[in-house]
Amino acid sequence: MILSEGWRLRNGQSDREGGGGGARDRDDAGTGAEQNPEEIGGPYTWVIDPIDGTGNFAHGNPSFTIALALVDGTDPVVGVVYSPVTDELFHAAKGQDAYRNGTPIEPTDRDTLAESMLLSGYDPTGEFLKLFYRQARGVRRLGSVSLHLCYVAAGSADAHWEYDTYFWDVAAGLCILREAGGRATDSRGNEYQLRLDDTGVRAPLLASNGPLHGAVLEGLPDDGFERE
Repeated sequence: MILSEGWRLRNGQSDREGGGGGARDRDDAGTGAEQNPEEIGGPYTWVIDPIDGTGNFAHGNPSFTIALALVDGTDPVVGVVYSPVTDELFHAAKGQDAYRNGTPIEPTDRDTLAESMLLSGYDPTGEFLKLFYRQARGVRRLGSVSLHLCYVAAGSADAHWEYDTYFWDVAAGLCILREAGGRATDSRGNEYQLRLDDTGVRAPLLASNGPLHGAVLEGLPDDGFERE
């Protein structure tokens, strides 16, 4: 896949496995697409997930996207997420709002769980579902992190939980969520930090419309659903 002159990208493997690789000829930025973190360098990094929702795509499920982000250090400053089946194009640039198919988007203002729709990503123990299913209006799992973040940004859902994250899954969606006015933290309420290096430390993500954030945080256990 040729991005522009001097750029070449190889596709990654699966949702959770990572892999893949890339080559770059410029010194001012790197490319990352489910590839080895040590291959990424420069003050700006293009992060591309060719298919977010690989399992869905393989089974003919429409919930998958193509996600592209430009990251300045660890700050996503441009985000583009395209859902081919629904023909939804989400995009945002830092300081310039967020859009779906050219129309500005914003999150909901719901602040109570009883009236809220929650989304769950990778939840290996199922604890998030068990804890919040009866408290919220519903808990859904679409199988695409970038799509989850965009739906929270656009008001189609109120919050999203992810037990662990990879930077290529969330970079574009984070930019869109934040520019729309949403909030993203870890399981302890600290601002979510995008990490382009592999620290070996789990990176949980709670994204929300903002007003609901505290209610979901209060419901999370202190260990953030640590696996036994």
